[in-house]
Amino acid sequence: MALLIDTCIIIDYLRDNSKIDLSNKEILINPVVELEILQGVRNRREQKEALLLMESFGHVEYSTECFNLAKILLLRYSLSHSLKLPDALIAASCLIYDLPLWTYNIKDFAYIEGMKIYQQGNSDDE
Repeated sequence: MALLIDTCIIIDYLRDNSKIDLSNKEILINPVVELEILQGVRNRREQKEALLLMESFGHVEYSTECFNLAKILLLRYSLSHSLKLPDALIAASCLIYDLPLWTYNIKDFAYIEGMKIYQQGNSDDE
């Protein structure tokens, strides 16, 4: 199962705050998630660890289509739901590539039409 992984899941994994199972899944990240992770590291050791982990993931490339959809999402949801730019870019990747998003921040994406949210522990995990 291919999943786009959100920044919050990677942070949790890197900080050993949960028992996240990255096995048996095709984990993908997009440039926004990668940059958010790099921005949030606190020292060189964390930076190296984050880079090593992110190298193990597949990477979803951005296209003009993704940016155009992110713009549409911002126009549709930024005023009504306070959609932020990074989340619009992440959601656009999920929608364009038909990928579920693995996130703890379900409320940040649930209102976006067509979004699929993955939650570890669902019966259809495998």
